[in-house]
Amino acid sequence: MFILYFIVSLVITILFHELAHMIVALLWKVNVLAFSIGFGKVLLHKELWGIDFRLSAIPFGGYCRLEGEKGNVKTGWLTKRYSIKMAVVLAGVTVNLLIAFLCYWINYKSIKIGLAIDYEFIKAIFTKDFLVFYTCISIVKPNMFILILGMMNLFSFITNSIPFPALDGGFVWLFPLERFFKDTFPAFLERVTKIGFIVLNILQLVFVYWIWFV
Repeated sequence: MFILYFIVSLVITILFHELAHMIVALLWKVNVLAFSIGFGKVLLHKELWGIDFRLSAIPFGGYCRLEGEKGNVKTGWLTKRYSIKMAVVLAGVTVNLLIAFLCYWINYKSIKIGLAIDYEFIKAIFTKDFLVFYTCISIVKPNMFILILGMMNLFSFITNSIPFPALDGGFVWLFPLERFFKDTFPAFLERVTKIGFIVLNILQLVFVYWIWFV
């Protein structure tokens, strides 16, 4: 059941993260070209309301492609003021945090307890010492699906808030650089984001290998 809970929680976490980006973008009159669960090769797609909804091959993430990301559209994404771009960028992590808090309230009637248990779980992943985590679980006896969903959303909030290119947190400091790069900023942003994406995927593979095989 753990594997099923993990997969369903992962899909829900990605879905609501990207939906938040899409909804806020549309509210600010930014056209959404594509909405994908997963990266890489598109396996299935369906166009609705002018948006290409996709299911892609690599399941560990997703994306919301906005009009004008490469700077060739006068009314596109990169022409919006900084506050609007930040509203769109930070919508995903905000929703992830709210879902995590909701899961804590359902399971423990306390956000503080939920954060403490998830902290122990995340720490156990890195230290491979699950004794404290199992002790917490045996005491509070939470619903395991809600626990995994909450932990997944908290993890998404933390990782996506890191100020590294290709993550949502990276755009907080990348967008202000537009004043220095001016017309070359779209090309600079695309290049830096691609490099960041490659580095993140390498780090992800290293992390998975270390967790499961070391």
